[in-house]
Amino acid sequence: DALGLQPNEEVLYLSRLILVEGKPLVWTRTYLCVPPEFRPDVAELEQVGTVFALIQRDLGVAFSRGEQQFWASGANSEEARMLGV
Repeated sequence: DALGLQPNEEVLYLSRLILVEGKPLVWTRTYLCVPPEFRPDVAELEQVGTVFALIQRDLGVAFSRGEQQFWASGANSEEARMLGV
């Protein structure tokens, strides 16, 4: 509902671990509604820097604002492994 998608519509899911001075700071998960052919690989993301720069480069869409949600929770086993806790 929040993204205004149809029940079977696909989204691009990205998971990133952000480090500061080599230590985990935050693990982010992003869901984007993009064309099915837009599926960047890790090398592309690392080369360009952000998925938003890739979207601008490849799809001609520039983001001027967005909505983010942050919350704290206890880490499940996958999150604990990623964050080293």
